[in-house]
Amino acid sequence: FYTKWGKVYSHVIRSLKDIEPDLLVFYNYPKQSRASIYSTNMIESFNNVIKRKAKPKAEFPTEQSLDA
Repeated sequence: FYTKWGKVYSHVIRSLKDIEPDLLVFYNYPKQSRASIYSTNMIESFNNVIKRKAKPKAEFPTEQSLDA
């Protein structure tokens, strides 16, 4: 990854390398425990709400049914 994108996005790659230990600490936990770790990230939270609403429905016949 670093080799492929480092030349094109050097500033981003440098920043990524600086935060990499903190960014990947999630993977230090056992795989079974990772599912129960939640983030406070607003986008992730929003996606979880969408999943909860969409999961019980087999299909959405209209756009209005998405708002239900």
